[in-house]
Amino acid sequence: MIPLHPRTWVARGAARTSQISWLSIEESAKTDEPGAIAWAVSAEKELRKIPFFVRGKARRNTEHFAIENGLSVIDVETLYEAKAHYSR
Repeated sequence: MIPLHPRTWVARGAARTSQISWLSIEESAKTDEPGAIAWAVSAEKELRKIPFFVRGKARRNTEHFAIENGLSVIDVETLYEAKAHYSR
């Protein structure tokens, strides 16, 4: 992962984590690539509250949830919705 913009990441790719590459929101907006997912700064802050040993899984689950629901931006509400979805 190469951070191009501090605090803001965009996952670009399909449902598998190995296919996700990271871009800044500004670059994603320029590429107009379908399936690009941006993380809001507030969602990133909330994600940092999750213990480090499950944070990666929480990120992946949230990104998969966003892809399945056709979302382009992950905010705090999306983070909580994904948590509720995967805790069933």
